Amino acid sequence: MTVTAIWLVGVLAATAPSGATQGPAEVTQISEVSSVSAVINQSGRGQSAFVDQSSASAAVAVLSQRGTGNFASVDQGGCAGCSANIARAFQLGSGDSVVIRQSGAGNTAEAVQVGSGDQAAILQTGTGNSAMSTQIGNGAPAITITQTGGAAVSVVQFGHK
Repeated sequence: MTVTAIWLVGVLAATAPSGATQGPAEVTQISEVSSVSAVINQSGRGQSAFVDQSSASAAVAVLSQRGTGNFASVDQGGCAGCSANIARAFQLGSGDSVVIRQSGAGNTAEAVQVGSGDQAAILQTGTGNSAMSTQIGNGAPAITITQTGGAAVSVVQFGHK
């Protein structure tokens, strides 16, 4: 696993269990306060994880990937003195893809993928959004959740294409 990290203040933890290869993990965290953190755990081959929390004053990102060729990307922004944005992505399988984009404050997003070839995108702006995407199976139809403030949604898919 290759870890590239750029941050002024914050916490970064990245682990590569034995046997892990080809797993780039890139984290950018730039903040004037110490409440920005990212945790990336990858095992398997060909995993890619990217976290950008450069405009967030308070944010937490947790990415966990097991399998082959999974992709996860988190981009979070916020405002000074605002509640933290929280993003979590858990992938177990091969060829899964998660994109989480949050701006504003107090947003929570979680994507869980168990299987292969699943795709999810969670896009949230404003404040107080909550979104959860769960895909269990192989190649389920893509999930896209877009919210603009104060909304909550959970989408669960079982099965195959």
